[in-house]
Amino acid sequence: AITVGLSSRYYPDWGRTETCKNDGCAPSYMTDTPSYFSSSLEECCDKYYYWKKDECLNENDMGMVMVPPPCYSNTTGTNGVGTGGR
Repeated sequence: AITVGLSSRYYPDWGRTETCKNDGCAPSYMTDTPSYFSSSLEECCDKYYYWKKDECLNENDMGMVMVPPPCYSNTTGTNGVGTGGR
């Protein structure tokens, strides 16, 4: 059996990509509250982006090409790519 940790589960990437991610970069308030995580992309999109589910699913099919490098610090509070360190 394969054990799935929080870093490989899907979470809503609010304020950054506005889709579900499983890149291991969930904010600490989410990692401290496992109910933010979903076991599949579809479950996460259903729960957090139900009004744009198709877009949520399709954005993830594109991989990491369209998003900033993982785990950027959001110190600016604007576009998700902070001025702080990575």
